[in-house]
Amino acid sequence: MKIQCRDCGADILPMLAGQLDEQCLLCQLGILPPPKAWMTTVSPGERELALLHARAYWRELGQRVAKSPSGIDSLSALERQYWAVGCLSDEVDQGGFEQFFHQHAYATYVEALRGLDSMGASSGFALLSRASYISTAGADLPDDVNARRILLASNWNQPMQQRLNKLRQQFCSDRVELDALWFDFGVEHGLLSRLASLSN
Repeated sequence: MKIQCRDCGADILPMLAGQLDEQCLLCQLGILPPPKAWMTTVSPGERELALLHARAYWRELGQRVAKSPSGIDSLSALERQYWAVGCLSDEVDQGGFEQFFHQHAYATYVEALRGLDSMGASSGFALLSRASYISTAGADLPDDVNARRILLASNWNQPMQQRLNKLRQQFCSDRVELDALWFDFGVEHGLLSRLASLSN
């Protein structure tokens, strides 16, 4: 069942409608359109509400990718970038850049770079590029997960791990800014105002 914002009519995910009093996030916060990087200046509660909205949309995109025979190609170019940056952030949060390179999420690598560039996340772009070079010694990683893991394991050493850990720490320390840019990107391109129920 589709639920619409009682103020502007935008679609809302059913799981969020009750929490947002049947308003979309933007109407709830009263900032249409929000200024750039507004999440860096709002209260922690408002920031968490915004991220709840952004992550719900990211999970919806993930379900679309999983259900479609076309996979990531079922998304628009903007959706692919938004989803890829979310995948990158999630993997690095959980297990560092090495986890991102070892998992299926690596299939979003090129789109993650495009997304970071489009969002103006220059630090994230540089950190991902650097982590890739350190992990592969400049070689291209194979698409096949098992072949990729074998190559990564053959390159692994303790100094490499220490360098990757430092990059992860820097990436995580920049998360407030990256989250703000990620959210801004979704709002600017109309992605976060088009949340719909997957059951329709």
